[in-house]
Amino acid sequence: MTTSNALTTFPLDDDLIHKVLCYSPTFKELESAILACKAIHASFTAHPRTVFLCVARTSLGPLRPALTVIRLETQLREFDRNEPPSTKGSQEVNDESLDGTDIRELAKLSVVVQQWEDMYSWRFKTAVFRVMVFHAVFKRNRFRGLRPSNGEDPDEELDLAADKQELLERDARNYLSQLSDRELMHVRKFFEFQSSVYYWLIRKLADSHLREVYRAGPRETFCPERVFDTLSRLRSMRAVSDVDMVVTDPSTILKKSLPTPDACNACGDGSEAELFNQSKWDYTRGYFTDLLGLVDTRKHYSSLLDLTTLRIPFQRGTFRHTAYSETSTLSSQAPSSSPESSASKYCTRTTITTQIFERYLGGTEHEESTPSGWICVSCLEEIIKSKLPWWISDWQKDPGQPKENCPYGVNCVN
Repeated sequence: MTTSNALTTFPLDDDLIHKVLCYSPTFKELESAILACKAIHASFTAHPRTVFLCVARTSLGPLRPALTVIRLETQLREFDRNEPPSTKGSQEVNDESLDGTDIRELAKLSVVVQQWEDMYSWRFKTAVFRVMVFHAVFKRNRFRGLRPSNGEDPDEELDLAADKQELLERDARNYLSQLSDRELMHVRKFFEFQSSVYYWLIRKLADSHLREVYRAGPRETFCPERVFDTLSRLRSMRAVSDVDMVVTDPSTILKKSLPTPDACNACGDGSEAELFNQSKWDYTRGYFTDLLGLVDTRKHYSSLLDLTTLRIPFQRGTFRHTAYSETSTLSSQAPSSSPESSASKYCTRTTITTQIFERYLGGTEHEESTPSGWICVSCLEEIIKSKLPWWISDWQKDPGQPKENCPYGVNCVN
């Protein structure tokens, strides 16, 4: 018979609860666990520092480079407020010096860095897909690049901004002088990575919505107007002595190159710089911003009214809205192989392209191509150009499509 004591006592002892809390993958999961019940909260409050350190290491990797970043940010904030510098210098980065402010800043920073890691995984998508085989290495090397990147606020007064920039560069020189050649190259590689994302956004997505585009990535660190100017100057602060250490591709941020396909599965061309599959269809915006623009509309559609109606599933009306979302909008969702009831999902670029591959390539030279196979831009463009009208025809026949002026139809994105 079950006793009343068994029903009212938490079934795990404090040591086990403590262990479980220490293995929380992020600060968000830790917070959820602490708030679950009084027993877990009591176990946490008994040794909060140990739990925080364990979670910080799990979500951020090595703490020393992460702490150098938040200490510099604190130093710059004190400079903004004309406050005396804190007793902790930006170089004093050990576990014993960690306080509550540091822990809060580390928790915020862990969210930003995870967004960067997701963006990196998506930008340099390879056969490993979203498996985070490079988690710890990425985070350590990410902070090496982030550390000297915190520049002035562009909205500040010019004199104050100049003084702050001088402070930043003096601190950055001291920091970079302690790095080895190989560590310096990691800083350079992150510059190349951020540049590749920035210029893709600015040239292929932005149009007139430049400020919104800035918000499409991890907003706390993705401030191109200051980061790239700063890093451009820092790149020349110290020469790398090893002439063989040349940045050939940002994916070399990692210790080892990620596995990549050798050639296009459709044409066999191995000279293409970038290959695509369903895991990164959305990044084809960098090559053709409008799927419908690939189609010879004069050949397939006779009237302006037809074109106006057809534009509904290809508009980018939600771009300004999604650019302000809290999470990174650069991470594409898993594609669906069947039509969605909601047109806003049904008409995403990923879904449209995937359905073209699954439904309309039979009997063509590309019939062996699959959504998961890697394909070059030229072959992909050829497929979309010839088969998108077929997809549009079926889309028009779908009885589940929204009525005219339906906000879901207007807000479709591809």
